[in-house]
Amino acid sequence: MSLLPGLLEPLALALVLFGAVAFGGVEGWSSAALEVGAAVLFALLLWSKARSASLRFPSLLSPLGACLGLFFLLVLLQMIPLPSALVGFFEPDRLPVPGEGGGEDLRWLPLSLSVKASLAELLRLLACLAVFLAVAEAETDEAASLAAFTRTVLVLTAFGFLLSLFGIIQKFSWSGKLYWIRQVSDPRAHPFGPFVNRNHFAGFVALVIPLSLSLLLSDRLHKGPRRRSPSGFDPVQALLVFAILIMTLALFLTVSRGGILSLLLALGLFAYLARRFRLARTRAIAQALLVLLIFFLTAFTYFGWDQLLERLHPTGKATPHRLR
Repeated sequence: MSLLPGLLEPLALALVLFGAVAFGGVEGWSSAALEVGAAVLFALLLWSKARSASLRFPSLLSPLGACLGLFFLLVLLQMIPLPSALVGFFEPDRLPVPGEGGGEDLRWLPLSLSVKASLAELLRLLACLAVFLAVAEAETDEAASLAAFTRTVLVLTAFGFLLSLFGIIQKFSWSGKLYWIRQVSDPRAHPFGPFVNRNHFAGFVALVIPLSLSLLLSDRLHKGPRRRSPSGFDPVQALLVFAILIMTLALFLTVSRGGILSLLLALGLFAYLARRFRLARTRAIAQALLVLLIFFLTAFTYFGWDQLLERLHPTGKATPHRLR
């Protein structure tokens, strides 16, 4: 049996971890490395499927695949020149001013203010899609897929915990430098952990926490030779709970409005899906969410609510790096 399918999972995980530690993958060299790595990963996936005489992608023939397709069409739509009247419907300020010249050139406009920047972001999205396909299509057997999912979530949970712990330590010993060696040039930047943008860190952790919860509440964690102690204490489960709490604390310490809202919505959707498909008992789901809520309230009561309330309070000021 070929070892190629077994290499796709660790290579995809390595790309995800590299993107996080390399300042969030926002610099030119790190972004290029991620895109090249994703292209190599996708080529290996195609080679693996060609060797097995199956070039189908079942994960794309699903509701998730349809949503991804619509999203990519939306990105492409922003780069296609459209009639200026249609562009003016979405962005009235971009309509050509009569009598100022340039009317012929402005009859067709793209929605994007910078097609070059939109194309760069599209390449990043394609790189993310390649990594997703490499993980989703690496295993075709259901048992092997479940085992791969368990390994992946455990690795991401351990990494998310270490990343969050590092971010908390760096926040309370902040010297103006990432990793205490790399100076942050923009005084408006709000880094957290290795991420230049605290919102990116919050988004990353908000993706990992529901995955960790799914493993905690499922029976996948309790299969195998490992057994609980006679008292019922499960050390692996306890470590998983501790990791989730630390990641939650780190996320709320970023005071990222988008990250906090994304986590709350993700937890609500997670609770609904887990109950809808009977992935866990309703009582266990409620207990897990209640523990997270109590931990959040306790942590912010200790550290203070001033920063969070200041971020949530509308000031009417738009910073240059935000969309108005």
